[in-house]
This record gives sequence, structure tokens and C-alpha cells, in this order.
Amino acid sequence: MNPHGHINKTVLPNGITVVSEHVDFVRSAAVGIWVEAGSRDENPENNGIAHFMEHMVFKGTEARSPFEIANAIESFGGQINAFTGKELTCFYARVLDENLPDAIDVLSDILLNPVFRAEDVEREKSVVLEELSDTEDTPSDYIHELFVQQMYPDYPLGYNILGIRESISNFSPEMIREFTDRFYLPGRLVVAVAGHIDHDELVQLVEKSLGTMESSVSNPRKLTEPPESVVGTKVHTNGLQQAHLVTGVRTFAYNDPRRYSLLVLNTVLSGGMSARLFQNIREKYGFVYSIYSFMDFYLNDGLFGVYVGTETSQLEFMQEKITEELQSLKNAPILNEELRKVKTQVKGSIVLSLENMFNRMNRLAKQDIYFNKFQTMDEFMAEIEAVTVDDVQNLANDIFPQEHFVTSILKPGDKHSN
Repeated sequence: MNPHGHINKTVLPNGITVVSEHVDFVRSAAVGIWVEAGSRDENPENNGIAHFMEHMVFKGTEARSPFEIANAIESFGGQINAFTGKELTCFYARVLDENLPDAIDVLSDILLNPVFRAEDVEREKSVVLEELSDTEDTPSDYIHELFVQQMYPDYPLGYNILGIRESISNFSPEMIREFTDRFYLPGRLVVAVAGHIDHDELVQLVEKSLGTMESSVSNPRKLTEPPESVVGTKVHTNGLQQAHLVTGVRTFAYNDPRRYSLLVLNTVLSGGMSARLFQNIREKYGFVYSIYSFMDFYLNDGLFGVYVGTETSQLEFMQEKITEELQSLKNAPILNEELRKVKTQVKGSIVLSLENMFNRMNRLAKQDIYFNKFQTMDEFMAEIEAVTVDDVQNLANDIFPQEHFVTSILKPGDKHSN
């Protein structure tokens, strides 16, 4: 009996991995072609090239114009898009089950046959530079970029996924080809599909569309140890009306078994309007509109942080209150009643999220890429249920030493950093 229910995996002769999850109660499918390439595979000269590549594939192939790429999916009610992360890039479509062959065909086409015309590259530079400006003009987003740069100084995990103006301005078709030739290889590709699909038929579709890619030796990632973070507080100023702060610490990698305890801890602090940060800071004092904690995992590292936006005059007070909340998790175990509530909340949110086929596809791909195995929902529930009050308190003491904290502040003033 397959412990993973309707999850199946096949590796094609050329090295491409195909994973699928059959879901009976829908008549749709979400398909993603995942590439093990992202901003952590860049250098200062080509920073942003993975994200730029994601844009460029939609500018036309040898057989399709940009309009024909979009229309081939949208004409029957589907959606097509892509996103780039620190370690992965995904090209995806959401379609009716009967249109899955079209989705596989179009996604394969943009991946295998993009034309990278020089005039399109120049035009798209302006688009991406506008996207970069938009992020910088959105302080609640920009502060996260400043924070991660301080957390990983001069290291690819600290790079802006969009790139920087100097690198974007120098992109050329040749640079894009060089990046894709190096990283867009069969051994780095995972085709993940969730929905009302048949795995054997899916494999045949992928073999037809991507089986022509020649197998080759994939360049293994060189996971060098990240440098020391710039601990302490770094202040940046800009023409703002509000101050923004992110404070946090480095944690651990994706496959660390403590991730379940961190998920519970994060939910204690930031699991909606009943969580500690909202109740003990926003509701109690009223000085903030948005406050939350977050976590990110990578192949060889991870981070945890807290964001708050407030008036400059309240910044120091808010920082003290955040520190108090984190310290309280170190000093006293959470109550059993709160732990039971949070566990139920974590399990419920995961189950609800998996009613969305895109989320299922996303989970499926990442489990294969990061763990090379699939976790059943029962197994996940058991891991969450196994977290104890001592686990949460011990983790807080492990990751929250005050001398390890990195704090980035963006506040009103002339644009500069110190």
C-alpha cells in the first residue's frame, strides 16, 4: 500500500523528475516546472539574472509570440505565471484537468525555446527597474531587503532577488544564455502537478515535451558557510511618514527537525489576531497597525524575524516590547492550553491551504527538492503533536540570545544609512 496515497514519482531517462498528487474532489490541475536555480546561484555582476530570466521566457519563443503564450492558457480560463526565489524558480499554470496537455506544452516551450531578443532584453530592463523602484518605494517590503542584507552580508542569500540597478542595466542575451546553460539542466528540473490527473499520462506528456533535453551532469551547489551577520542595529533613512523595523536571528536549515517547534513558536507569536504580538502590543498599546513574526528556511541556513511599522517616536518602545515578548518565551514555558490551541491552529491552517491545488503542487515540489521524500498529512500532524512546551522554551533559549540579534530600521529623514 502506498503510504502517500495518490502521490507518485518518476525520474525520466534524461534526469527530469516528475511528481504528482491525484486529487479526486477537483476538476482542475496546478502544474509547475521547478528549476533549482535562484538568486543564491548569482554573483555581484549578474545579481538578478534568475528573476530576469523568469521575465524573459514570456517574451516569445521560436513558435509563439508573447500574446500566443498567454492566450494559449487564458483562452480556456487558465492562468500562467512564474516566480523566483532565493533557491528555486517556478513556471506554473492552473488549468482544467482536460487542458493539462496544453499547459505542459506551453510551459515546456517557454523553458526550452525562448528567443531572448536583444530589443526585448532592453525593454524588459525598464520593467524590472520599475519593479525594483516599486519595492524601494514600499517601505514595509524594502525593510525586509535591508534586513536580509544585514543578516547575510556579501553572501548570495542576502542578494535582492530582483537584482540591483547596476547589474540589471548590464544584462544581455549572452548573460541570460550563460546562466540558463549552467543551471537549466534536466537534473535540476522537477515537474510537479497536483489535481485531477493520471500520473502515467502526465509522464508521457512530460516525456513528449521535455524528453528531448539532453541529460548532463548538473553543477552541484557549492553551499559555502554564510559569513557572520552584522549584529546590532543599522539605521536607514528615507522620505517616509512612518518608521519600519525588522529584528531577528539566524536559525537553521530546511531539513532541521526543530522546524516543527519553530512553526509552533512562530504561531504563538503571530498566528492571527489572537496571537501574542497582536494582543500584547497592537491591541494593548495601539501604536502599530502591522506587527508579525516570520521565518524562512534555506538549504544550509534559516532565519526568524519580527516586523513592525510605527511612528518614529514609538520605535524604541516597540523594540522593547518585542524584546519582552521574545524573552518571555525563554523565561517561562507556554501554558498547555495555549500549546493545544496553537497546535490545532497550525494543523487547521495546513489542511485548509491544501484545498488549493497550487499549494499542494508547491508542497509536493519542495518536499522532493529539499527532502527527496514525501510526508503524509498524518506524519505532519504527528510531528506537530509531538512538540512540547519544553521544546518551544528550549528553542527560544537556543535562538534568542540578545547578542545574536540583527536589527534593521527604516525611518523618516534624508536617504542614507549608518
